[in-house]
Amino acid sequence: MTIDRALRDTSRILLDTAPAIYYIEGDFKYRSCTEPLFREIVNRKIAIVTTPITLAECLVGAQDHQIVKFYTEFLTTSANTEFIDITLTVAVRSAQMRQQYNLRLADAIQASVAFVSHCDAILTKDPMFKRIPIMPAILRDELLSP
Repeated sequence: MTIDRALRDTSRILLDTAPAIYYIEGDFKYRSCTEPLFREIVNRKIAIVTTPITLAECLVGAQDHQIVKFYTEFLTTSANTEFIDITLTVAVRSAQMRQQYNLRLADAIQASVAFVSHCDAILTKDPMFKRIPIMPAILRDELLSP
C-alpha cells in the first residue's frame, strides 16, 4: 500500500505506540516508511491523536530524562497533535470493543479513543486492529510492501 493511498480521506489519525517509537527514535529498519509517512501527515495537516496508552508505552524503555521529556512533549503538545484522556465514555466503549473484537485492554482503549475522537484511521504495527471493521488500521508492514 502506498502512503498516498493509506492517507486518502484521512484528516485525523490515532498514533499507536510502535510508529511513534520508530519515528522518534529514527529506527533504521523502518525509516523508509516512517519518515515519508510523517512528512505526508504534516504536509496534509492531518491531526494526530495520541493517548495516555501511547505515552506510557513509549516511556517504558526510556531511561534518559531528555528522552522522557521529548516523548512527552511530542505526544502531548506538538503542533497538530491532540492528546486525548481516557474518559468514562472511552472506558465504556473500550469494554464493548474488547468484548466484541476480542482485543487486549490497551488496544481496546486505543481503538475507543480513535472512535470517540472521530479519527479516520489508526496508525499501528499491530494487525489486531484489523479486527475492527468500523476503524481502518494502517499497518506499518503494509507500507513497507511494494
